[in-house]
Parts: sequence; C-alpha cells; structure tokens
Amino acid sequence: MILALFLISILSVSADSSQNKKYIEKYIAESLDLMLDRIDVYEFGCRESEIFDAIDKVMKSNPDFYYVANKFYYSLDERGIVEEITPTYTYSAAEIKNIKAYCDGEISKILFSVDGRMSDFQKALTLHEYMCENFEYDTSFKNCNMYDLLRTGSGTCQAFTLTYMELLSRAGIESSYAYSDEIMHIWNLVRLDGEWYHVDITWDNIDVGVSHKNFLLTDREILDNEHRGFVNANGVECKGERYSGTSLQSNPYKCVAFKNGVVYADNISRSVYFDLLDGSEKTLLYRIDELWEKGEGRYYANSFSSPILAGNKV
Repeated sequence: MILALFLISILSVSADSSQNKKYIEKYIAESLDLMLDRIDVYEFGCRESEIFDAIDKVMKSNPDFYYVANKFYYSLDERGIVEEITPTYTYSAAEIKNIKAYCDGEISKILFSVDGRMSDFQKALTLHEYMCENFEYDTSFKNCNMYDLLRTGSGTCQAFTLTYMELLSRAGIESSYAYSDEIMHIWNLVRLDGEWYHVDITWDNIDVGVSHKNFLLTDREILDNEHRGFVNANGVECKGERYSGTSLQSNPYKCVAFKNGVVYADNISRSVYFDLLDGSEKTLLYRIDELWEKGEGRYYANSFSSPILAGNKV
C-alpha cells in the first residue's frame, strides 16, 4: 500500500510538470512516426484529458502525420490513469512511403517560388499568395491534412494550416498555430524578425483576388477580425506591429514581394504599382490604356491577371 501511494504521488507530480508535458508530446510523436500499434504511456500517470490534450497538440503541430486518423482509443486502470493509446492509421507503411515522396515533391515544387536571397517576410508573403491562388476551401470537410490538400487542391482550415506550416519550415521560418474552439477554426502563427504574427490563409482565400486582411496581424488585430476565443499555442504572444495599418492588409490583389515593398496589379485602374508599405505614396510603374478585345464588340473587364517574379524582375 505504501509503495502504491508513493508511485501515485510521483506520477501525479510528473504529469503536472510543463516539462513533462513536452516530453509526453515528443514521446507520442516519435511513436506515431514509428507507426506503433500501441503506445504505452502508463509511466506518465496521465488522465484521459491530459493525453487528449497531448495528442491534439501533436496532430496540430506535425504536418507529416497525414496517415494518422483523428481516432484514438485508450485503456485505463482502475484509477483512471491511461495505460495505453491505440492509434488508427489510414495507410500502410508501404503506402506511406509513396505518399511521403509525393508530398515532398509537391512541397518542393511550391518552394521553387522562393529562394535564399529573399527575406523571411518575402518568403512568407510569396507562400501565402501561392496557397491563396492555388488551393480552395473544402466545403465537404473531408480533406483535413497536408496530403489531402496537395492531392485534391482543396482542404479545411487544418489542412491549410499544416501545409503552410510545412512550407514555412522548409523555407527556414519558425511557425506555430492558434485555434479557437468557439469558432471551430485553426490558423498559423509566424515569426519574422523576432516577432510573432497571425496569418490565416483560410480566411484570406477569397473567390476573386487575394485578401491580406488576416496576414501578419497582432493578437488585438486578429481578435478584431472576428477570431473570437482564440488560444496561441505554446503561450506565444503576437505583438509585432511592423505591418499594422499598412496598405498591404487592405490590398485585394496578389502581391509580389520586391525589394523593400510589394508590386501588384490594380485591375480597376489597369495599373501596376510599387508600394513600400511605409505609408509613403505608392509608385505607378505601368499603365495599360488599351482594353483586351473579347470579340463582338466586348472587352475583358481586367487588363491584368497578376504579376510574377522572374529572377530580379517583375
């Protein structure tokens, strides 16, 4: 009896430790990476809610776990301590090898649009624009991971978040995530020049053009954009104000990061502008006065699609 009470005491202290929580998450992630059928967690002395939180964080932080279904079973002892976790895998080891090669190839293709000469801001913007232009929101709510998004071209907010997280990581940019149970939503946190910002690609993915209303926002700004009840993972605080109030956040067109600003095509005025994002007047680079004829006396409404970056030229 004394031994049992001592063991429970040690386990309870261990489970309450923030350092131990990180170790549990690391242990579960490594076990899922090895595709273990059963994960023994009894030594941690965790209750079901603690294990659920650990698994939830692991799944939200690891884009590569597209083969792990959101279905876990637990076994409990008589005190309610979790003994084992039984994961559900959606693909075999052989299938995962091929899927991983496919995902790596698709991610590498997207990363062709960035290079080492770009600043982290330029990389984050370029990848944001690519995802908004090339992927759609999945209204069926079936495509919830990176593989689903890359394979079908559509995905839920979780698929967008995980894919952007992977792209940023491969581009050398630190990122995390924020979520809100109140609005049932998840999005990215991005670290640029030592400051954290919110980026919600799902809400910036609009039918026409590219929104930047949810790109590089502070905690206060994302809250004002109707992201109610959110929680930043790992206690991150988004206080960076470098882009607060700049014209970028109200720009509805695809932007190309160029030098210290952005270039974009305004389809209403049929003009191409350069904007330093510092409050100064934007610079007119080019204007098309002619309309593109569509035939039968009709003309296309817009003269541009969007600018692209080719080497050091737009």
